[in-house]
Amino acid sequence: MPTFKDAEFMTAAEKRKVLKAWTTFVRYGLQFKHFTKAIYSHLSLHCASTAHFDRGGFYGVYFRRPDSTLRFLDQFDPDGLGISVEYGTRHWLEDINYADINQAMREALRPFLPGLRAQLVADRLAIAEAALVEAQAYVTALRKG
Repeated sequence: MPTFKDAEFMTAAEKRKVLKAWTTFVRYGLQFKHFTKAIYSHLSLHCASTAHFDRGGFYGVYFRRPDSTLRFLDQFDPDGLGISVEYGTRHWLEDINYADINQAMREALRPFLPGLRAQLVADRLAIAEAALVEAQAYVTALRKG
């Protein structure tokens, strides 16, 4: 477990709680039931993301569609640049108060990232295939008049 320091709006104990919840969230495939209030609060307050009204709204924006989820995960890819999806900056990784937890979250994602990406790409392909089948059925119906 990384060593965290207290920040003005988040204690070291709260950071450990967020990291533990984040690890569970990514380990179990980004399910809403594991998207805790602690994760949501930290992401919306200290990771260069807006609140999107509430926890459900935030989850809907980033974790309901494979393309959005892939872009979100790129922000947390420990081998990537860490560019914020919403602001296009790295300030969330350089903030003296929260860089420790934010870097730890990136590292916690590392072992799960290949599997998550593979599943999301497969989901994206399934959506495209379903759209193709629907389009083909529509064209067939048009031809029949």
